[in-house]
Amino acid sequence: MVNYHHSWGRDSGDEFEFAVTDDTLRDAIIEEWNLRPALRPEDAKSWATITGAGWWPGGKLDQYPERYGRVDEGAARYWSLWFDPANGKLYAEYGNW
Repeated sequence: MVNYHHSWGRDSGDEFEFAVTDDTLRDAIIEEWNLRPALRPEDAKSWATITGAGWWPGGKLDQYPERYGRVDEGAARYWSLWFDPANGKLYAEYGNW
């Protein structure tokens, strides 16, 4: 893990940045969080774009070619994952609203 940040408050969340050289961690997170490919930007939610740490890629997330997400509207929870192949970084976020 390269970076970690916890956003406090009612809309709490956890953000992670990993440097990766293969698909092992990505595949494990997809399986553990039961993620699906994000076909639209809103399929991979990020509240960290508003409250996250300075290292969080924010507006670049929708530009990454690999995006995954899952939303549980009833529980007001979300899980999202992005992969940036240009710099070998994997960004993961989960939280509630």
